[in-house]
Amino acid sequence: MASNTEERIAELQGELARARVALRASQGREAALREALAPFAIAWPLHRAAVILDGHPRTPLDIERLEREALGSFYTFAIAGSRHLVWITLTGQDLKDAYDACDTTQGGRR
Repeated sequence: MASNTEERIAELQGELARARVALRASQGREAALREALAPFAIAWPLHRAAVILDGHPRTPLDIERLEREALGSFYTFAIAGSRHLVWITLTGQDLKDAYDACDTTQGGRR
């Protein structure tokens, strides 16, 4: 019986060690993704402010319309594939999502 218990403890310790390695790898990927998102997260408040300032909002409806515009198309480019031309558009919503993701993963700090 003691042998089975020791074997089980050894198995669990092995699983724990593998889980720790997987956790460190996951944390490394998260840090790399956060670093990749950072420029887009920084761009969101700047883009939003530029849209709002350029639009000279006067009423709450103007501000609401400009907020919607800020979430729209930001940058579009084409990639020529083997048979197709693919258009990729980065939107203000993408910038906002990056901003929110960085804000969430950093515990609300920037």
